[in-house]
Amino acid sequence: MTGRDLKAARIKLVGDHRGAVKIMAQKLETAKRTYLDWEARTGSIPGVTSVAVTSLIKLTEMTKLSQQ
Repeated sequence: MTGRDLKAARIKLVGDHRGAVKIMAQKLETAKRTYLDWEARTGSIPGVTSVAVTSLIKLTEMTKLSQQ
């Protein structure tokens, strides 16, 4: 997962509104500045973060399916 992938995941999960970065950082239980650094990277994101974000996306999709 790259910084670009992480930003796309954030937009999918919480949107791109003011405060979205803070919300995503809270979901990942990390500092906002650390999260911003991850999004700014062109290299890979730490593995545990990638797994957590992927899990959040899958959980969100499963929740949407169960509500239909």
